[in-house]
Amino acid sequence: MELTPFRIPPDIAVVITDGDDVELASTNIIGAMNSRLTFTMHLPELTPSSRCLFRAAVDYREQGTVDEVEKAFSLDNSSSEVG
Repeated sequence: MELTPFRIPPDIAVVITDGDDVELASTNIIGAMNSRLTFTMHLPELTPSSRCLFRAAVDYREQGTVDEVEKAFSLDNSSSEVG
């Protein structure tokens, strides 16, 4: 994940859901210190055709959410942009 350069460290919330909008994994990064982030999220065992949705939101305590991204993916390595 790559962010535009910032002066004040943002908070980042990441959620992965399945095709029924059930949360599979989530993480929160409080006060990100770098604009380029790499992290690993472990998912439960799913069938290869399982569709999932990655959602991330960048927040500042004073401003609230300043950016959000969603990306659909499946475990067969194909993907498509959602928003």
